[in-house]
Amino acid sequence: NEALLAALVGHLHGETLLSVSCGLTLPQAWTRTATAAQWKASPAHMPADTPAVFSLLAR
Repeated sequence: NEALLAALVGHLHGETLLSVSCGLTLPQAWTRTATAAQWKASPAHMPADTPAVFSLLAR
């Protein structure tokens, strides 16, 4: 998960929206949507053993 997030943030245009949902069926589930630039400035901890969904929207 962290490797994919890092690759996306490193290659996406700064204004591209990236949404990440992690652990959707778990009590500690979370979703965050931000631009690639915002993700780069403030990365999230991505647990390696928890499923995640990545979505993007280029404008």
